Amino acid sequence: NKLIMHIDMDCFFVSVGLRDKPELRGQPIAVTHSIGNHATIRDGVNAQNEIMAYRKKLESTGKTTKEKTEEHWSCNINEMDSMSEIASCSYEARKVGIKNGMFVGQALKLCPNLKFIHYDFNSYKEVSFILYNTVARYTIDIEAVSCDEMYVECTELLNSASMKPMEFAKILRAEIKQKTGCPCSVGFGGNRLQARLATKKAKPDGQFYLNEENVVSFMHSLPVADLPGVGGSTNYKLRNMGIKTCGDLQNISLSSLQEELGKKLGEILHKNCFGNDDKSLTFYHVRKSVSADINYGIRFENDRERDSFLKQLSEEVSNRLTSIKMKGRSITLKLMVRSKDAPEETAKYLGHGVCDQISKGTTLPTATSESSFILREVLKIMKNINVNCKELRGIGIQITRLESQQPADNKLKQFLSANQKVTKTDEISMPSTSSMKSFSNIRKTYDDLSLSQIDQSFLDAMPVDIQQEIVSNLKHSRTISSLLGKQHKVKNSEINHGKEPKESNDTSKEENRESIDQPNQNDGMKTYISPKELRLLIKQWVELEEEPSSRDVTMITQYLRHLVAAEHLEDLLIIIKSFYRYIFFIK
Repeated sequence: NKLIMHIDMDCFFVSVGLRDKPELRGQPIAVTHSIGNHATIRDGVNAQNEIMAYRKKLESTGKTTKEKTEEHWSCNINEMDSMSEIASCSYEARKVGIKNGMFVGQALKLCPNLKFIHYDFNSYKEVSFILYNTVARYTIDIEAVSCDEMYVECTELLNSASMKPMEFAKILRAEIKQKTGCPCSVGFGGNRLQARLATKKAKPDGQFYLNEENVVSFMHSLPVADLPGVGGSTNYKLRNMGIKTCGDLQNISLSSLQEELGKKLGEILHKNCFGNDDKSLTFYHVRKSVSADINYGIRFENDRERDSFLKQLSEEVSNRLTSIKMKGRSITLKLMVRSKDAPEETAKYLGHGVCDQISKGTTLPTATSESSFILREVLKIMKNINVNCKELRGIGIQITRLESQQPADNKLKQFLSANQKVTKTDEISMPSTSSMKSFSNIRKTYDDLSLSQIDQSFLDAMPVDIQQEIVSNLKHSRTISSLLGKQHKVKNSEINHGKEPKESNDTSKEENRESIDQPNQNDGMKTYISPKELRLLIKQWVELEEEPSSRDVTMITQYLRHLVAAEHLEDLLIIIKSFYRYIFFIK
């Protein structure tokens, strides 16, 4: 049967921070930039007024009970308490009621002996890489959720290894803990929902398998708040309907749920309460939006300062789009505006304070990634909203309805089909041990073709979109060729300067790796291609070619055989699985 594994590191920030602080293990710990409960008193600041504004805003929503209101941080903090936020806390801290996102001042009232450690982003990145690399040794059928959480399709893996889920989990968890020094929890289930709920049951530092026979009884007693997508507002609505557990939810008809919660959410919860989830894992990530948001330090004296900031933010969004070679048709401006009851100066220096959220968008006739176009639309939206610039406390720009910056290839192919005599095949040389001397049709470039070589009258007769496509593709071709040339120079420079290869416990494997990975300068190579670069070229090949030629297939096969000869089996597996995914998702 299909089996999904869910892996989640336990109190990730805390666990990483305690690796070099063993004396703090077992104590209540919080990760924050604060060093204690000492609020900074500044002239013109009335923190108590801000706290009251938060409380008033909470009550005005009408989406909380009296008990929940009394538990809110605004009812458990005063103007002398620190308002630094807790990013993560240990299980010892959670036992006394401390939660992620809570203010330090409120947390210290619950746990006076709470210990603080600071952020260590370099270590978070290091441990995250180790985690993913460890799992990828077994399979790359991974859906990344965050830096410390993932789903893994392990049906084929466990069947081929003839292992039971709990046996594999024990081995994997031990390996992760040995390599990272941090514990993790693992859950198994027939779908992603069951796997995630199993991990929640396994925490901390445990493992749990929710098998098919136990799903019904497990779900019946599960609190409805544990279902994904059930936040404070939804839980409040469900409680008003008398629903506390999934068993209660199972007795409600689909139509009643959709009437209260909306068509989509009602349908999802109706499925989830029985343990059903038809959403499959996503190995091939599709980017849906690009954005940049800033809600700290936003203070403007006039519209000129505001517009200057919007220009910089538009350029940042444009750069992010360009870096992933995407453009978008929908632009949304998100604003945080100081609430009318909130003090002008916030208790947290340059913080956003109590705000109202405003979000407005527009759709363009054609997709863009140009900062000037983004800025133009954002300024139009800002003008229509008509908000006093001095009241702004946060600004964000989001681009959605994304599409590739690369022009469609079919029209260009038709135009250039009669000009193949001027095309040039990239030669991607291989080591001397290989008969693979070129990789002719992986992608087509037109290094020798320039606009001056095209009959201008013929080009003018083409439709405008084809003209733009031709010019763009020629520029893109020269950019790729320039990049490959730079890569070759860098690799040759490393060889000429005698850089030492990475250490290895197996000398014979290292010698084989050098014979495969290092270019042989006597072969008159122009470019050396590594396994990583091959994956990128294979992707372009699959995207651009209607069907593979026998010569290309032979060349790729020979390259993969040399990986086998050098015992680079991990590289081989990654390339083959990547090839499969490119074909499956692109074709």
